[in-house]
Amino acid sequence: MLQVVVHLQEAKKGVVGRVVDAYMDLDIAIIKIDPPSSLSTAKVGSSSKLRPRDPVIAMGSGIISCVHGTINDLDEGGMHKEYIQTNCAINPGHSGGPLCNVDGEVVGVRVETVNVGKPSGVSFAIPVDFISKIIKPFQNCRTLVRPDFGWVVRNVTKENCKALKKYYPTSPKAEEGVFVEKVIVGSPADRAGIEAGYVVVDFNGQQVRNIKEVKAFLI
Repeated sequence: MLQVVVHLQEAKKGVVGRVVDAYMDLDIAIIKIDPPSSLSTAKVGSSSKLRPRDPVIAMGSGIISCVHGTINDLDEGGMHKEYIQTNCAINPGHSGGPLCNVDGEVVGVRVETVNVGKPSGVSFAIPVDFISKIIKPFQNCRTLVRPDFGWVVRNVTKENCKALKKYYPTSPKAEEGVFVEKVIVGSPADRAGIEAGYVVVDFNGQQVRNIKEVKAFLI
């Protein structure tokens, strides 16, 4: 099991810990340590209460630029696509750290920067409310939740539905939904009989209009 050294405010020397589980895509890890004394813990806030121009702190200071943004350049085959955008200048390699509000409460976990390779004035964080949903089951099953269908998908819109129909003639007509571009062999999507070219408009008896609504069923 991977060991790491954790530096604490309460300890003069680093404390050896072991990584119990990790979710690399989200820069989240569960680390077990035996601290020499009681620890002070960070307070967890609510990312749902954030609004544009709320001040935040992340190895510096900045403001919230966008609360429910999406990054279209990232692979849609993953689980999470909603981010907090901030103007905090975060250097590459600093992902995984907390994004805090002015009350010192953690409201996000930093994961992305623009213009990789140099400091940038635009960075992204995963909302802490989403992180809490991922970590909560660990208390019972002792593992992080990794729900994934095993597909590559994109949103269907009025703008791209004609183009999708051109390249996938058998695809049904739809102006909203989730277009399946690729299915990994042996994945849950494959076992469910989903094929490339399908458009998902209903999930478990409920209408879905985009990837965000589909992924809400995964957590």
